[in-house]
Amino acid sequence: MHLIFAAWYSIENWPYIAMALAGLGFVIFVHELGHFAVAKMCGVKCEKFYIGFDPPLKIGLGKFSFRLPSALWKKQWGETEYGIGIIPLGGYVKMLGQDDNPSREAEKIRDARQASPEDGSEATDSERENYLTDPRSYVSQTVPERMAIISAGVIMNLIFAWIFATIAFSPGFGVPYIRCDVASVMPGEAAYQAGIQPGDQIVEINGLKKPRFKDLRQEVILGDLENGIPVTVDRNNSEGGVETFQFSLLPRQSDGQLLRIIGVSPASTLQLAEAAVAVPGSPADAVAENLQPGDTIIEVNGEGVSNYVEYRAALAKHNTEPVTITLARFEDESPVEVKVAPRFLRRYGLEMELGPIVAVRPGSPAADAGLQQGDLIEAIDGETPGDPLSLPQRISADDQLNIELEVRRGDTQEKFIVPRRPVPWKSDVLKTMELPSLGIAYETLNTVAGVTPDSPAARAGIMPGDQIVAVDLDPANEEQAAKDRLLFPKGRMVTQNIGEPDGVSWVLWLRSVAQSIQDDTALEVTVLREGQQVKLTVPPATLSETAIPGRGFVFVQETDTMRAGNLTEAMALGWRETKYSMLMVYRFLHKLVSGQVSPQLLGGPGTIAAVAGMSAKQGAASLLLFLTMLSANLAVINFLPIPVLDGGHMVFLFLEGIFRRPVSEKIVIPLTWAGLLLILALMLFVIGLDVNRFML
Repeated sequence: MHLIFAAWYSIENWPYIAMALAGLGFVIFVHELGHFAVAKMCGVKCEKFYIGFDPPLKIGLGKFSFRLPSALWKKQWGETEYGIGIIPLGGYVKMLGQDDNPSREAEKIRDARQASPEDGSEATDSERENYLTDPRSYVSQTVPERMAIISAGVIMNLIFAWIFATIAFSPGFGVPYIRCDVASVMPGEAAYQAGIQPGDQIVEINGLKKPRFKDLRQEVILGDLENGIPVTVDRNNSEGGVETFQFSLLPRQSDGQLLRIIGVSPASTLQLAEAAVAVPGSPADAVAENLQPGDTIIEVNGEGVSNYVEYRAALAKHNTEPVTITLARFEDESPVEVKVAPRFLRRYGLEMELGPIVAVRPGSPAADAGLQQGDLIEAIDGETPGDPLSLPQRISADDQLNIELEVRRGDTQEKFIVPRRPVPWKSDVLKTMELPSLGIAYETLNTVAGVTPDSPAARAGIMPGDQIVAVDLDPANEEQAAKDRLLFPKGRMVTQNIGEPDGVSWVLWLRSVAQSIQDDTALEVTVLREGQQVKLTVPPATLSETAIPGRGFVFVQETDTMRAGNLTEAMALGWRETKYSMLMVYRFLHKLVSGQVSPQLLGGPGTIAAVAGMSAKQGAASLLLFLTMLSANLAVINFLPIPVLDGGHMVFLFLEGIFRRPVSEKIVIPLTWAGLLLILALMLFVIGLDVNRFML
């Protein structure tokens, strides 16, 4: 996210920046236009109409000070001054008699109350005219008129959110989206524990039918973590039909991240990407000169593959062997063949401790045999399990039909005979790993169980029993350091904490960062040894015999387009999107207050601009859908019952309508100041998050 945002400063992205800024400005414009138009219809004099804010700005002290321009542009037209303020954080309409200063606003409320007769009855129009300085002021209007003025901005936002979405889904546009087709399932996560498999299609989640993958992510983040998130999937069976299954998922917080996940990834096409056809340094990169963007894989060792799941299954049969990949090329009738070597894990000679079983896949041999979560595997066919990273590969290479497992369950040791049942997928090397043919997901701990003689770890002095707690990169020279820095957010190398509460697992770090750093980059590893932290320099990694699924090809993401057949259908889809965006805001705020969602997921102007720019780059329909979400957000947030927001004004007007007099300034003043301070504090907080994301 940080590197993507930084790239927006390049010249080729300026048109998208301009589109995004124009869209954001238009959302603010229509909100203020609602206030302005209804105020005019009610006869209220509008003194200013501004996009952005125009406070008086001064630099320097005394006679050495000078005033900065408060507006980028302004023009007096009739009785109203129109302009674009120097601070692009919103907009406002200045109406006669309305003041955002709580003290001055209280004076107007006090004047209005004094106009009421002593018997408490409502003042007549003639009595109002006797005390009001201008009958066209905001405070001289009736309660229903002021309610209409205040609510008009929110209503305009909702109307235009609907319009944006309707245009996006219209026959002339269409919204690209990622389908909820499951390409892989992470061992031990909620989807794995429920029994979801690669190739399944999620057709409903939490009552939302035909969800997009972004809907899936939102529902997982905001889902019910106590009762589970209901999910319906379709699965192709061996007879060529489709079976429907229903699950209840309990997502957990992902390793070292703020978001909760269920552990599924969407499918890709088999078409090579435009930007890069292979991961640098991978086996596919070794044959990249024979590849072209747009080439499509059609065979693996002569076996036809038509989708990503079939491709992964075909590779799984030859995990440690070279394979011949056949690709179709658009402008060439004859296919292209390349021989691609297997991909092996770069390691440092560390054998980590095997953790307990974290999940047993429903319907698997292990489940049928009676193994349970929490069991600790102590022996396999009478021998110690050995290295947990290579264990799946060793089990896969075993020809035995049945495997004997000795496990520790509590204080007792039990034996199980588990039949091997091959599955058409290979799980990746993560913190939680899987024995696919048995249906067992187990954890790999951050504590060293053994060190390979003469390995980088052995030369560094790492010992069994050491617990890895932090890792720093130690590049060989500045040129290598510059390349390694690209792997980190904001292009700056930082210490990676290992383990709970805020770090990632050693295995996950090894699988991700260690496979991408330069070949001659060493490590500074901090270990916990007998209660003391010890920092050790570990030489560069070497290739192991542990294979990694995949060969390093970079594919185009599999997407579809949601497009209405006519205007009526587009309006229905547009309203569904608008309503869903509104509900997401309420649900997010509820989960934020309850503590389920971290406040660090909030975003300020920088985040909004970055996401808007990326949406603009994806196309006009994606930008329109983002503006739909933003308009709905602005409508909901503005109508929260917080003084200084439209919702707070509505509460005061509602009370005034009930009690037939303005709310006492003894209540209005402290509540308004409290609301103002709350909003300012929130703005500073989200701007601080943006600064931390994109600058620090």
